[in-house]
Amino acid sequence: VMDAVVLYLYRVAATVDELFEARTVVEEIVTDLAPGRIDEAGLARLRAFLSEADQDLDADPRALHELLASITQNPALQLFVDVLNRAAMLCTAGWQTLSPVAGAEMAHAHSRIAAAVIAGDPGLAGRRMRKHLAAESEFLRRSSSTRELLPDQVVLLSEPATGKLAEAVARRITQE
Repeated sequence: VMDAVVLYLYRVAATVDELFEARTVVEEIVTDLAPGRIDEAGLARLRAFLSEADQDLDADPRALHELLASITQNPALQLFVDVLNRAAMLCTAGWQTLSPVAGAEMAHAHSRIAAAVIAGDPGLAGRRMRKHLAAESEFLRRSSSTRELLPDQVVLLSEPATGKLAEAVARRITQE
């Protein structure tokens, strides 16, 4: 499914701004639902994430977003968060190696969002998520390695041998 959606976004020439516009809407829904749906297991996972994030500034920047989406217990939101995060990250080559300052800013923003969810405050969590995504979008826009559109290599996300035949054919068509 992931490859098919990213391929579709490539084919319609979705821009970084469009991806972040969609991410903001979807992740605001996540931050609205997560505080009301979090259970003890979710609280434990969120607290563990916070303690690990304090130690690891090189952590996957998508991890909190995926964790919050899972806390909503809504598989559609989990899929949309994952797809939009992956598509946005494909637009820049350097997202895996953030500068220490950028990594620290991201970790701080993630901690503040998580704290609002733990406190049961969806309004605050949403405002913090919106601010965080605006900052991330601006960071990517300023980055010299960011492309306005998804790069051509997105059609090679998985090996045809491990994917479905229709997805492999779609990849081949877009490559020709």
